[in-house]
Amino acid sequence: MQNQSKNKLDDDLEVSFIPMNLIADKYQNKFSYEIRKWSEVKKGYTHLQNRCIAIAKITPCFENGKCVILQDLKNGYGAGTTELIVVLADENKILPKFVFYFFNTTNFTKEGVKNFKGTAGQLRISKDFITNLQIPLPPLETQNQIVQILESKFTHLDNLAQFVNASLENLQRLKSSLLNQAFKGELV
Repeated sequence: MQNQSKNKLDDDLEVSFIPMNLIADKYQNKFSYEIRKWSEVKKGYTHLQNRCIAIAKITPCFENGKCVILQDLKNGYGAGTTELIVVLADENKILPKFVFYFFNTTNFTKEGVKNFKGTAGQLRISKDFITNLQIPLPPLETQNQIVQILESKFTHLDNLAQFVNASLENLQRLKSSLLNQAFKGELV
């Protein structure tokens, strides 16, 4: 993996701007963005482009798993919070989704926390931590199989969570209905 380099774009180009609060927590691989002119965001922010992986480097965002594969950025480019580390996977060797899922493992997070630098409240992982990271690297075909299995299992778990949440809502409605019946004198 390599660190993302600086974008050289026309100042009037509309691009995506991604503050930390628009990146979803663990496993979701979701984000949204604001649209800005490149001239407004080219300095003082982290440069982004489609296919890069952005990971939060500051606590508690790092521990919360704020990590995303950037895609569908306005005109393919953007900028975001300075509290991101952005890497570009060599897709001939490693799949971005494989890296994304690796970045969401408990072991990765624990290692990152052990390697935090800075002062209390401003602790961060460093670019060196990511650059020197040893990711177990099976062949691309195996990486793809792992990603497909994970996505299938996560889809199943998401469906299960929706079912459980709907069941809990129904339970609350039933309890409320019973209470209403009890105090209207309809239970006895």
